[in-house]
Amino acid sequence: STDSRNVHDVVLETFECSKPDLAHALPSKQLRSTLADILALATPVELVDQKAFAPARVGLPGDADTDCRLIAADAGLYAGLFTKRAGADTKTVRLMVTEEPDYEAFARSSASEEQSLALLTACGTGLSDMSSHGQQSYEARSPNSARTLGREAFAANFAEIMGFSLLRLRVRDILAALRFLRDEYGYEHIVLEGRGRGGIWALHAAVLDGRLAGLELRDTLWSYELMLRDGEFTVPHFADIAYGSLLHYDLPQLCAALAPMPLRLMRPVDSRGETFDPAGTAALDMIRDAYADNASHLEIR
Repeated sequence: STDSRNVHDVVLETFECSKPDLAHALPSKQLRSTLADILALATPVELVDQKAFAPARVGLPGDADTDCRLIAADAGLYAGLFTKRAGADTKTVRLMVTEEPDYEAFARSSASEEQSLALLTACGTGLSDMSSHGQQSYEARSPNSARTLGREAFAANFAEIMGFSLLRLRVRDILAALRFLRDEYGYEHIVLEGRGRGGIWALHAAVLDGRLAGLELRDTLWSYELMLRDGEFTVPHFADIAYGSLLHYDLPQLCAALAPMPLRLMRPVDSRGETFDPAGTAALDMIRDAYADNASHLEIR
């Protein structure tokens, strides 16, 4: 009776009035600069501390081939990095990033002679209890309302008030892990794999790093705009977006900027977590155009 409007409608109207160009690829150098500004993230990332700890701390069996480290790109904000080396002379490693890491699956995995494995956990939280974080995350498996009203959402909101974002911390931790793997072990070829929400963090890090041997995203949101137009969303988490970012870029533009780096997009999802088919979208055409000269380096399915 008061002709009131839903806040999501107001946000969408503001977005459409701004008319950001999200259908055209942006130069990699320009996007790196934009990301650095929006995330308030200085690159290259410096490591301020690293320390070893026992695998048993997170329930992993003792394994001489698994190196467990706490790494920090800022004092007191540690992430857990687990590295399972295939051999002393191996120069290739696959780094996995996910919201809720499966330590047992990582322990069971047998690295091939050609490739080592690494797992990054407690990313961007500053939590040193990786076991609890990996099993419960912030929300302890709360319902979908936690995405906008839960503890992590409030933490993300307070971070914005203080002038940064949780996305910044997570991207920074990934960049710190990449640096550690290169400097400590001498890995020359790193393939980054992001799953679910971790794919959003990994995609941002891949653009900023610019040196990966490949990026693989599984079950990751196709675009922020899908979330904006749906209004009610379950993915991504509020914490996976930096304030104002959609006025400058969307996730498909980050993908296009990676060309000719090998890129695999496996089972992209919409804002409700359901499989999304990007066929016929301008965003998909943009990515394919960017990879036109290296079509074999792009896989979407």
